[in-house]
Amino acid sequence: MTFILNIILTTVLSIVYIGTLIVFSLNSKSQKFYFLEGEITWVEAASSIIFFISIFLGNKNIKWYSLFLVFNVLAQPVAVNNLLPSVLISSPNDYKTVYFPLVTTIDLYLILGIFKYRKKSFSKNNFKNSSYYNIFLFSVGLICVSVLVNILSYHTGYDMGLILSNSYHLRYSLLFLILLNTEVLYQKKNIFYGIIGSIIFLLFEATIYSVFFSDSGRFISGSLRNNTFANILACLCCFFCFSITRKKISNRYFLLILVLIFGIILTKTRSAIFILILYGFFEFCFQLFILIKRKRVGKIITMIICFFIFISVLVFFEPKSERLKLTDFKIERIDLSGKTLNTILVLEDNDFNASLKLRLDHFQTSLNMIKQNQVFGIGPGRWNAYKSDFGSKDRNIMDSHNDLLAFSSQYGLIPGVFFVSCIYLTPLFCFRKRLKEKTNIFNKVSYLFLINLLMIFAGITNAGLFKHQIVAFLILILVLGLKELNPKLEVMEKLG
Repeated sequence: MTFILNIILTTVLSIVYIGTLIVFSLNSKSQKFYFLEGEITWVEAASSIIFFISIFLGNKNIKWYSLFLVFNVLAQPVAVNNLLPSVLISSPNDYKTVYFPLVTTIDLYLILGIFKYRKKSFSKNNFKNSSYYNIFLFSVGLICVSVLVNILSYHTGYDMGLILSNSYHLRYSLLFLILLNTEVLYQKKNIFYGIIGSIIFLLFEATIYSVFFSDSGRFISGSLRNNTFANILACLCCFFCFSITRKKISNRYFLLILVLIFGIILTKTRSAIFILILYGFFEFCFQLFILIKRKRVGKIITMIICFFIFISVLVFFEPKSERLKLTDFKIERIDLSGKTLNTILVLEDNDFNASLKLRLDHFQTSLNMIKQNQVFGIGPGRWNAYKSDFGSKDRNIMDSHNDLLAFSSQYGLIPGVFFVSCIYLTPLFCFRKRLKEKTNIFNKVSYLFLINLLMIFAGITNAGLFKHQIVAFLILILVLGLKELNPKLEVMEKLG
């Protein structure tokens, strides 16, 4: 990155934070804004202690910082965010009153890394300016324009607070792009172990939450909630499988894979189970092709037998949960003359279809928003607060339940398509470019692109990119892919 570009990115980010501070200062007495009211709960206190420990260790040296980077992005308990200035995101008709922080702990941890481990000179950055970097930068620019236009369109402090608090797609992108000017992202081994630690902590946290705080009968994370937690576990599980079969990590991680699969089944999340089955089928076909090419007859027969056993279990196993009974997916009729999705595709009333019908309602709400605001959307963070104005009758905290619809309805069609495509596909393209250039320096995080790729399928029925921890993790993977295009990488790998 050039000196001028770094100045531009830093300036834009500073304007966003200063604007957020001004908006909160002018509206702090409003009931729609919140900061340190009431007593601090033990959960908030424990979450704060964990965060401050990570800050303390991350401030000691770059290895500790990179180790806790993934943890603060993905696994840090969210209760600490309750102690930060927040804005009301629930609508007046919702059952619960919910606030979202104007600035999150992810912001704070990334800012620490930028200031602590920045290089002395921006101009001496050896980052290789690639077409993929420019495309991502362009998509971030579109998001920035959309945020600016929406702030100028809505003059109330509340709307500005909603937009600024939920502009984390812009903030995190800018923060990680600036973080490219440090040596943090070269600490691949520590980042990998940070992923392991984050998974272990998430499983521990989800066990505590599911046993003592939840009565849903599902394995749930208190920080990542239901489907998001299961989907990211499924993608991480596939990443470890992929890495083991390519002999990039030790076979001892197979135990972690078994634990992840067990946890995913307990979540009863259909999209996560679908991702596992989809990846398993792909891996089976790939490995079978390799064995046929090498003429390993015995192993071919063994694989085919195992495959048919697995299919038989799927066909004849009767799941106890109604959510997982695929036979209950029944369509009453399809009426192309209908005006809404639920009148076009009419599903039978049952437990399996209940959430699908709810998603069709959310899709329709998003389409109504897009129809009215095609270019710049209605503004990030305004979906739930104003959903009733666009036909939604739901009284729970909700989102679009589809990544593309979520972005298009809140940022606009063009910014939404560009940004979502960049998040999902850029890591894969960066990996393929390294293969074409015959760069043989592959490490334990080289295959992380698979996580972003598989999240496409999760994003069909869940808006994972509007869970700020998830999108921060996917942006981290994206910039790691960009960083691997750096010609300085080979030297750093040998030194590390």
